[in-house]
Amino acid sequence: TYHHITENSQSLFGFLDKTEQDLFELLITVKSIGPKLALTILSGLQADDLRQAIIHQDVITLSRIPGIGKKTAERLVLELKDKVGSADSTVVSGIAINDARSEAVSALEALGYKRNAAEKAVQKVFSTLNAEERDVSTVIKSALKVLI
Repeated sequence: TYHHITENSQSLFGFLDKTEQDLFELLITVKSIGPKLALTILSGLQADDLRQAIIHQDVITLSRIPGIGKKTAERLVLELKDKVGSADSTVVSGIAINDARSEAVSALEALGYKRNAAEKAVQKVFSTLNAEERDVSTVIKSALKVLI
């Protein structure tokens, strides 16, 4: 739990694991992000996906979270990219999650889809797949279903 004390109130925030709590505590250090918005961010993306979006400066993914605009997403990246850990912290089947995303987007572009549409489809697919299903071929197949 995290105990947040302000001049007018006290609040307790609970988390499923230490990783979520650590990310929450990092998020509230960013200017204009309070505990409620930090919780919204954590419920908009899983902890590992949030960490990867920050590390790889994925402003598009971050700005899709309700309550987060482009400027806030850019501020998140700027202030937290050095604090959230290395890019290789989350690996699925030997491929870093971000590598699977980039490969899928590149493959969709090679098939003639515009980058923006490919990124949106891959992001939509990533949010529905569990960690074991996030290999490049599955992401591409599922993204194609979204695009068609």
